[in-house]
Amino acid sequence: MGLANKINIYKMYSTHIGNNNYQLKSLDSVINRFFMKMFRTSNMLVVSDCQEQFKNFVLPSVQLARRAEKFVNKLRVDQVYLSLFFCVFFVCYQLLVNKRFIY
Repeated sequence: MGLANKINIYKMYSTHIGNNNYQLKSLDSVINRFFMKMFRTSNMLVVSDCQEQFKNFVLPSVQLARRAEKFVNKLRVDQVYLSLFFCVFFVCYQLLVNKRFIY
């Protein structure tokens, strides 16, 4: 996947997450409401405790935040490798153009 495609995906994630926090909260409320009905309670402390008892359960807002952070960190690493590649390429090109070979 090219760098331009990754940047476009990053823009899509950032605009989606940054501008639509109410959508994330509504997803969380749907999940919370489901737990309320499943355990027949309206107490959010009880619902939170029940959610914690499920292995690997994460609310959608937290899960999307983790995914976005992971994506941005991977993009940063890719940019470092890309800049390193261009530096090496530039040095090799200069050596070939000037016909200076290092033995």
